Amino acid sequence: MIESEDFSIQGYFRNLTGMWFSPGRFFSELPESPRSVRPFVFLLVSSLVFAAGNLLYLRERIFLKVAILFLNTVAMPFIASAFAYLVMTMMVGKRVSYLRLFSVYALGSGATIVLAWLPYSLWFVEIWKWALIGIGLVKGCTLRPLPAAAVIALSMVILILFFWSLGPVILWLRGT
Repeated sequence: MIESEDFSIQGYFRNLTGMWFSPGRFFSELPESPRSVRPFVFLLVSSLVFAAGNLLYLRERIFLKVAILFLNTVAMPFIASAFAYLVMTMMVGKRVSYLRLFSVYALGSGATIVLAWLPYSLWFVEIWKWALIGIGLVKGCTLRPLPAAAVIALSMVILILFFWSLGPVILWLRGT
């Protein structure tokens, strides 16, 4: 990731194209102690593009739906990386800090969410996101490929079970 003091559109696109066209090199050049603000700002900008793109397709309650989509795209890397950190520390021990793991998740999500607003691209983009995160775990977090795949798979299962278990709580809250 390009380390500069201020955010710039040129730096954003340099990081974006680096992840699109050479993700292995990009994640291997990730700084050892990345500042959590830079990947988060990258994620925010990508989420804004995603939300703006969805404005073209939404019909009613547009701003509420765009706000929900924006918050979802910003929050999910935090949640997914927290579950991945939990799984990683239980499987292979604490190899990297949570900030580094979050950086991989935020950058991988941010690089793909930019195109997720396009019709019928969700399946391709979602698979591509998890592939980028896997490359980031191997190249940026020094996990071997099999443990990286296991961390992703198990954290996805935990993530699905977590949201599935929230269903009854949400229904109960809606009923009151």
